Amino acid sequence: MVGILADPKEARCNTRADLRNIVQLAVARRLYLRKQKISSGGLCEFIDVLPMFGPPRHDSAYTIRRASDLGVNIQMITG
Repeated sequence: MVGILADPKEARCNTRADLRNIVQLAVARRLYLRKQKISSGGLCEFIDVLPMFGPPRHDSAYTIRRASDLGVNIQMITG
């Protein structure tokens, strides 16, 4: 694709810059015992990896807090 553009060198440069803003979000689930809010002890089941682009949004903290209030266990791994 880069080769057919008018200025492939510029396109490669922009692609590299864009890669710095890509975040991968892994989604998994684990069964919990109903009403007890404790893990069944089983392993997590991998669901998918979602690509996300750009820096965190202004409402990211609120969204994470709201998901947590609804019982979603949020785990963040950086590095």
